[in-house]
Amino acid sequence: MKNIRFHALLILAAICLFPLLVTAADNPPAESPAAGPRDTEAPPEAAKPPDAVNGLKMDLTVLNAPLYPGDDLQLDIRLTNTQKEGDIQLVDYGMFWIAFQAFAISPDGQQITWPMVEMLPKPPEHPTATLPPGSFYGRKMALDTSQMRKPGRYAISIRYSNGEALKDRGFNCWTGNLQSNTAFFEVPDFSKVEAVDGIKMLVKAQPQYKEGEPVMVEVRLYNAGEKDEGACVPNLGKDSTGKVTDAEGKEVDWKIKGLPASEDSMMILLASGHAMSRKYDLRTVCDLPVGKYKFQLHSNMPWAGIGEIISNSVSFEILPAEKPKEPEAPVKDGMQLLVKMASEKYGEKDPLKLTVTLKNVSEAEKEVYTLDDEFLLYYCAGSVLKNADGKQMPWTIKMYPVQEPPFKTEKLAPGKELTKEYDLRSVADLPPGKYTMQMRPHLPTLGDMVSNEVTFEILPAEKPKDDAEPKP
Repeated sequence: MKNIRFHALLILAAICLFPLLVTAADNPPAESPAAGPRDTEAPPEAAKPPDAVNGLKMDLTVLNAPLYPGDDLQLDIRLTNTQKEGDIQLVDYGMFWIAFQAFAISPDGQQITWPMVEMLPKPPEHPTATLPPGSFYGRKMALDTSQMRKPGRYAISIRYSNGEALKDRGFNCWTGNLQSNTAFFEVPDFSKVEAVDGIKMLVKAQPQYKEGEPVMVEVRLYNAGEKDEGACVPNLGKDSTGKVTDAEGKEVDWKIKGLPASEDSMMILLASGHAMSRKYDLRTVCDLPVGKYKFQLHSNMPWAGIGEIISNSVSFEILPAEKPKEPEAPVKDGMQLLVKMASEKYGEKDPLKLTVTLKNVSEAEKEVYTLDDEFLLYYCAGSVLKNADGKQMPWTIKMYPVQEPPFKTEKLAPGKELTKEYDLRSVADLPPGKYTMQMRPHLPTLGDMVSNEVTFEILPAEKPKDDAEPKP
């Protein structure tokens, strides 16, 4: 009986989906022209965002542009319930999947289609069969790119359709003809890269890297020939010499460093139209300071039956590392008062170490008060020190006698600074908790100053565990 019911459901699903397959094949997306040659104007840079149909919207993103030979086209598809009220049922218990169909337009105007792709199993196995308002169902999809060998700019969109006939047959699910936005991607032109026995070596790099971080590049062997060939990906140091040039055309020294045996490439039979690749850090073979570069790989692997082979050239840039943001503090007469806590968290009995800095940000020499041991005690009466509740904490303050207090000054050149370390516990008795502090001292020669604001936390001491056995 169970087998009869299962086969009946299969037949019913086939009846429901057959019209959708015919409809999707006969009717290309609204944004896509009919198949065949056409005017090859480049698609617009900004595509119209997708429209919602019966409360459902579909967004499409290409994940691996530009598309290198041998790669599948990686897509991210997102279905969103745009309604303010009411769930959307994607599939019903009688349906076995929801399916999408992709359409692309090649640079010469030819339409490319793929078979419908199953995206979602029936409930209750899948928890996202029902979308509450504002929620989305996301899924990655990979498409074969054997039809995309022509270099240039491609446009792609996705269609998802459920006919009203489904409701007539008793299915409780969303219905409509849903079209995604149009996404664009490039297939680079590698026609000038010379093939050796049908094999091309291609390198791929990110446009930008940060100073001090790995410069990961991909080395790929692509079989552009008509027959299968034996191949292996070369090592950077052992089999290859890279040509890295800076913005002025000067070559960067290439350090020959044979990789460990465990990293050695292995020969495999590479099918026509397929690729194999590995990633390497360029910093292992050359020093790359901040700047713009071009990279091309020259390899020689006679033992692999390839011999000398030269890759394409790619450009990339090393950006300066982000410097930590300077504390925000107002400037007065060309001077800044900066405060920095030694840590964000302190133990209950730890010294509350902080650093106070006077910085000359002007273009003129300044005579300033020399920070001394008495700075916190005598000059910081107006400072703000509050706990998490906003309560001002008591500050131990001493006042100088009426006569002029003793202090020292020194001349500070433009861009220079004076720095001294203090312990906040010398003027404030603080229990465990979170605090905010801003220094507001009155300084000799400078008058009233305001520092940046800092936060810190004092953690309670851990109570010792009483593991001792009770005495009789």
